[in-house]
Amino acid sequence: MVPQTALCVVLVAAGSAWRQPIISNELNRGMQDGSRATTLSVLSFMGTVAGIMLNPLIGLAGDLGLGITSVSLGCCLILLGLGVRALV
Repeated sequence: MVPQTALCVVLVAAGSAWRQPIISNELNRGMQDGSRATTLSVLSFMGTVAGIMLNPLIGLAGDLGLGITSVSLGCCLILLGLGVRALV
């Protein structure tokens, strides 16, 4: 079980390291120079607030069991993806 967990952690970290420069580049290209710092600060603040609200819920789901946690997080990600797609 431990090797699979370690592999998942490595894959998540590698995916984030690969994805982050691409997202940053796209954000920077779409912003005007005068508002870049403010926009990045607001985005960082929103991410922090989302983490503050969601981390206790994820912990609560984790206390209920791994199956419930994985299903609930999967459903939330699907709904988030559909919501983002509807906005774009």
